[in-house]
Amino acid sequence: TPTTYAYNNAIAGCSRAGEYAQALALLDEMLAAGVAADTISFNAALNAARHAGDWESATQLLQRMRDRGVAADGRSYSAAIAACRAGGRGAQAARLVGEMAERGADADADDGAATQLTIAVSDALEACAREGADASLRHAPTLWAHLDGGALAAAGGRAQTRAHTAYMRALGAGGRWEEAVEMLGALEAAGGGGGGGGGE
Repeated sequence: TPTTYAYNNAIAGCSRAGEYAQALALLDEMLAAGVAADTISFNAALNAARHAGDWESATQLLQRMRDRGVAADGRSYSAAIAACRAGGRGAQAARLVGEMAERGADADADDGAATQLTIAVSDALEACAREGADASLRHAPTLWAHLDGGALAAAGGRAQTRAHTAYMRALGAGGRWEEAVEMLGALEAAGGGGGGGGGE
């Protein structure tokens, strides 16, 4: 029987090769065979779901981690939130950001916690903008509040720019364009600019 290490490498390899469905199938095979799946196993599958824009599989994977007592870290949540962004599922993304912040999910070793949270909030804001006015009005202020505790200030410059751009986009989608213009003016006055370019 292949080991956890072997399965983890196979799942990650399929994801890197763009074989996202195969990556998810390998995790199912691993679990069915009784091989212990760890955070690395699920994160490899979550990364496949993220690249595929498969928000349903991503959220289900997080639930399976909880059910099995496998710890979800910052990488787990970030991948699921990015999948929700691709699918325009603002409500789901906002819920996951709240859970990520509440649980204090560990940040990636390669990324600071503040930057990781800022990027996750940006993805969720963009998901809200894609979902439409209702999601933007309902969730954008709460999402932005996650960055008020100093996370935005501690994040890297590119992450800050992306967060401001995503928030202005969500404000605009919710019909709150005056606030978006006001934020842009404040950024220009501070020398930060809006950055980020147009939407996808």
